[in-house]
Amino acid sequence: MQVPREIHLSIIETGDLSINELKSLSFTCRHFAHICLAEIWKSRKFIENASLTKFRDTLSNNPLISYGDFIIKIQVDELDKTPQISIDAELIKFFAQKCGNLKELMLRFSQKKRKNRASLLPFELLGDRLINLSMVAYHHLDDYDDYDAHDEQEENEKNGEIKITELSSLVNGGQQIIKQMYNYYYKPKVEFHDALSETVKLEFRDALSEIVKLGNVKSIRLYCPRMTEKVWECFTRNAADSLQAIRITLNSSTIIVRDPSIIVSLFGKYCKNLRTFDIDTFNIRISKESTLLMLENCKKLETLDISASSEIAPLLYKSQSINSLYLSYPQEGNDLNQIKEMMENLTRLSFLKIDGKCNLSFLENFPNLDYLSIGDFAKLNDDGFLNISKSKITELILIKTPQISDEALGMLSSMPTLIKFNIRDRLPNVTQKGWINLVKRPAGFPSWRVITIDDGRLISPEFFKILDHSHHNLESLRIRGFSYDNLLKDDSFNNLKFKEAWFYCKKKSTIPVIRWPIKYKAKRPPNVREAYDGYEGGY
Repeated sequence: MQVPREIHLSIIETGDLSINELKSLSFTCRHFAHICLAEIWKSRKFIENASLTKFRDTLSNNPLISYGDFIIKIQVDELDKTPQISIDAELIKFFAQKCGNLKELMLRFSQKKRKNRASLLPFELLGDRLINLSMVAYHHLDDYDDYDAHDEQEENEKNGEIKITELSSLVNGGQQIIKQMYNYYYKPKVEFHDALSETVKLEFRDALSEIVKLGNVKSIRLYCPRMTEKVWECFTRNAADSLQAIRITLNSSTIIVRDPSIIVSLFGKYCKNLRTFDIDTFNIRISKESTLLMLENCKKLETLDISASSEIAPLLYKSQSINSLYLSYPQEGNDLNQIKEMMENLTRLSFLKIDGKCNLSFLENFPNLDYLSIGDFAKLNDDGFLNISKSKITELILIKTPQISDEALGMLSSMPTLIKFNIRDRLPNVTQKGWINLVKRPAGFPSWRVITIDDGRLISPEFFKILDHSHHNLESLRIRGFSYDNLLKDDSFNNLKFKEAWFYCKKKSTIPVIRWPIKYKAKRPPNVREAYDGYEGGY
């Protein structure tokens, strides 16, 4: 007990101990008990009701040790596994009562019809402790589908009333009979509306909006949410001052808002303290006006991933805080050529696709750019690579750039800063000379650190010899697409550090891929699953 707690903590942090070893160690003394229990219990994941029931029983029936105080992260999935979990109000209340230090919560709601509406759950009970919140298939359609149906029914009643009036004017003495028939078949039945539904209709409530009111939740991820514009506005208003990061993934089957630009505008209008904004709109373009509103109003925004119109390109300078930008909608080369203003803050830039001609001369306006990724740019030629070579980037990723040539690879090799290169396309214009150009860097230039090539058909043994002898700082190499019976033979790798990776590739890979260093697949320890179960030991 006289040993400082820091010694116990360092043993746990550096020991790489399994769950069973941590359990055994926790019985040796109180210091180890507290540290080991915190490690064992810090994260829980539930995908079926049996483990969740065991967890709830353990936390409820151990009065001497508050296991719930060790829990930092919980994930609950309403999957089709039996017995199925139901994320309901009682479960949220249990977490609020037993898990006082819970910081991160991820909920995956079933996309089938649920008994418990997600938008009515008491998330506000966790609002005083949660920092990160993730939800899959969160569903809130204002007053719900049943009220939309009720409104439609009222409209039908109105139309029915008109038809009855017209009909009764034609039939003498039949008006009373027709109205009686109408009252029997069309009037809404009071017993179909329970007290809870009436309360919801009178008072709008959204669980997601309630949890952010206290201002503790800083980061939120929403995967495939079904939320109307009214719900989005309520959420962004309540999260205005506190929210720092939001990631949204929409898809065609769940999106309710007619134009995702509306969602972007709401965040730009209300959430001015955002640092990270990431929205995936399944290839629906975000308007220039909505993106500009975010650039101008969110003065602290650092990371932006958005499918914005290329019309926004010349206006990117409006933000002096963004350091990472991903434009996930095809950009027109002519619009990119209009970029004239400097952005000294930008360090990472990614494009999904560039259409038309563009020589990338705008890169000179980003003097501190460190990372460049281009997804699909069919017309990227040597002029574009010349402008890339003038930049100071250290990492370049090219997905689909079929016009790359031997000369272009030579330009990249002559960049004094570039140390990471990744190209993932078939390259009809590259020969053996081009790959030698890439690795035969000028004297005094840095060693390659990472090289990834997806078309290795013409890579020769000399390529590997130069890498081995001249690039001592190489950390990772991956080459695919070569043929075993082409240029490379077993004796090509004699006395090279890649020899083991070559033979491992021939033995293990169905698709020829050289990976160096070899990453052996570790066997999953049998006791890892116990991390999600209740702790069996007692004191």
